[in-house]
Amino acid sequence: MTPTIRDVYGASLARYGLLDERVVVLDADVSASTRTGAFAQACPERFFNVGIAEANMAAMAAGLASEGKIPFINTFAVFMTTLGALSARTFAGYGRLNIKFMGAYGGVSDAYDGATHHSVEDLAIMRAIPGIQVLVASDAVLTDWLVRNAIAVNAPMYIRLSRDAMPPLYPEGESFTLGQGKVLRQGTDVTVMTCGILGSIALQAADILALDGFSVRVVDHFTVKPIDKDLVRRCARETRAIVTAEEHSVVGGLGSAVAEVLVRDGLNVPLEMAGIPDCYTQSGSYAALMAAYGLTPPWRRADPVCSGQGQVNDGGLDQGRFASMTSRAFRPARAMQKRADRTGAAWRSVQAQRRGSRGQQVTGFGRIAFERLDVLFRQRRILRAAGLTAQTADQGVVDIRRQPVRQGWSDSLCKVKHRPASIAVFAPIAPVGQFCRQRSQPW
Repeated sequence: MTPTIRDVYGASLARYGLLDERVVVLDADVSASTRTGAFAQACPERFFNVGIAEANMAAMAAGLASEGKIPFINTFAVFMTTLGALSARTFAGYGRLNIKFMGAYGGVSDAYDGATHHSVEDLAIMRAIPGIQVLVASDAVLTDWLVRNAIAVNAPMYIRLSRDAMPPLYPEGESFTLGQGKVLRQGTDVTVMTCGILGSIALQAADILALDGFSVRVVDHFTVKPIDKDLVRRCARETRAIVTAEEHSVVGGLGSAVAEVLVRDGLNVPLEMAGIPDCYTQSGSYAALMAAYGLTPPWRRADPVCSGQGQVNDGGLDQGRFASMTSRAFRPARAMQKRADRTGAAWRSVQAQRRGSRGQQVTGFGRIAFERLDVLFRQRRILRAAGLTAQTADQGVVDIRRQPVRQGWSDSLCKVKHRPASIAVFAPIAPVGQFCRQRSQPW
């Protein structure tokens, strides 16, 4: 049975990490999914579970890299390239720090979790950051090499991994060169340029087209950045058309990288891009989604099946399961909306009191998104420790009346000592320090 890409990655990371003490691994509380648990067992002193804090994880990796470590940071690709993008740009790209961004569950391989977890723009985001190399795993042999190469090369990298298994493309011991694509099959009529799982699918397409007399060349551009320009130029001159195929948006990915080479060099060859349309994806099985977007047989040109524009039904998605999943998925959103409605009513009450007050100003309160109601209770405990009391008034407003303040608390609590006696805040959300904003004189 072919191992999954994530299993191969976890095993390779543990194997090569044991040999190099500079390797450290950080995970955003998804090690069971990313398979970094194998490294945690082998090298527990060099494994860090940072929790669901992707942005902080990337910043922590910058500190480790600046001290000579080789940090591999791990989470789902969609969160790595959005929540971690600022650190990737500032520390890895601009700072040239040796951080390895490992994007698990790339493409639509996190199938049933839907558009919020599908990563169809990650290559475009990371490709646009100067100084970061972008690579995509295409099979188990290449995945193992990507880990070894990441340790050996002192450069920031984004490596996209898949959740599922991929058919083998390369024999054991195959050699790879960073920045150079691999020709999987020679052909003279058309070149299909791929990355990821589309390499094996393109070979299937080449077999089908061969029955009709077409000679198809298949290329695996596992290095999306820097793209192998020489190989693109050679294929453009030696074949009559180019097709790019990727489990990614048609905007900004491999297709765009190939198009940029063709345009800059003035190579007048027809180009077709196969990938995810410019839309949000649906929920369904991995196979159903790949078929629905025309990436697996039967290939067809069809209107994009986008989120909000109908369900993926011709790819084999069970409609009852989709409806049940949708209901469960939106349950938290409905609760949040109800809470937001209550928030709006309370804010309108605050505004009414504000208009009726005698010239006192209340600014900035009530406009912060609610996250946890226990903020209020933490605030009350801190205020009591500071010598303040909080009394709940009507309409969701807390009237905080100043009591004698202990010495030493003035600096830590926004210099509340010797300040006005009455401060009004929006009760459910005012975090520590927010109550300092409402005042009758400049501080």
